[in-house]
Amino acid sequence: MDAVNVASHRPEGGVDCLGVEMAVLADEVIPVGRDAESVCLETFNDWGVGSATCNNGVLLYFAVESRKIHICTGR
Repeated sequence: MDAVNVASHRPEGGVDCLGVEMAVLADEVIPVGRDAESVCLETFNDWGVGSATCNNGVLLYFAVESRKIHICTGR
């Protein structure tokens, strides 16, 4: 475990939570009527990025033509 408890933690139940699960979603444009945050959060949850126990998921969403980036995390 690191000094600031970032690299690993142990939630209730004693499961070791080391590392992260990361995914990337790239679109040309953000869908009409949506924003980068809502697309990122919906995809994050639909794909089930990371472990629910460890809450260690990260999704990087970017829309190239829209020039938008959003990062969703499990924490």
